[in-house]
Amino acid sequence: MLGYAAILDFAARAAGSWPIGVIAFAVGWVFQGIGHAVYEKNRPAFLRNLVHLMIGPAYLVAEALGLWPRASGVSRRSS
Repeated sequence: MLGYAAILDFAARAAGSWPIGVIAFAVGWVFQGIGHAVYEKNRPAFLRNLVHLMIGPAYLVAEALGLWPRASGVSRRSS
């Protein structure tokens, strides 16, 4: 596992340009589509309703800013 993580770390550091990032993003979307078609046999939710396309980014922003409501008595951080 450590070797695999080291290879990924090296690749991420070597690919520090925006064109490679855009290509990686596009390839990731292609793999997501293949995964939905082959394994889930289901279309992604955002193809039925474009509002679903904004759920992921909205969640990530809320988490990053600490705005996501938390259930009482549940702690996400370990002491």
